[in-house]
Amino acid sequence: MISKTNEKVKDAFDFFIKKFQLDVTILIFPLTKKQQKDYPSAVFLIVQSERKLEDKTLFFIYFNEKTINKLTDDAIKKHAFHEVLHIFTWDFTNEFAETLKYVKDKSLKDELEKRHIDLRENVVYRMERKLGKFILGKKISDIIDP
Repeated sequence: MISKTNEKVKDAFDFFIKKFQLDVTILIFPLTKKQQKDYPSAVFLIVQSERKLEDKTLFFIYFNEKTINKLTDDAIKKHAFHEVLHIFTWDFTNEFAETLKYVKDKSLKDELEKRHIDLRENVVYRMERKLGKFILGKKISDIIDP
């Protein structure tokens, strides 16, 4: 039986998959204890299938059940939107990770990886702010997390 929280999360992600006509499959799970420890402030955590290039359309969505239960449906949708936008950048992420394999200097590799993560988040935040009004019907900044 699917929990009410799991269902709310699934509904939020299904909304965007349908809206953007994404050819992806998502599987939804509560955060593991280790993930909760590693990402204490996470609402969602999105991970591409371990098969990466062999199956680029399968994503695992992990959610923080305690946090989700405190959020409004609009706030859940806002956070889901952010994660869905990551799906749009995933091909770049995979390609960049493949390229990094050829960088031998560890400090350079670490710096490039750090910059890549920062850039990816900034691109997603920019897309979220610019597109949120059109997709969600209101500015992202107007959707308050309780």
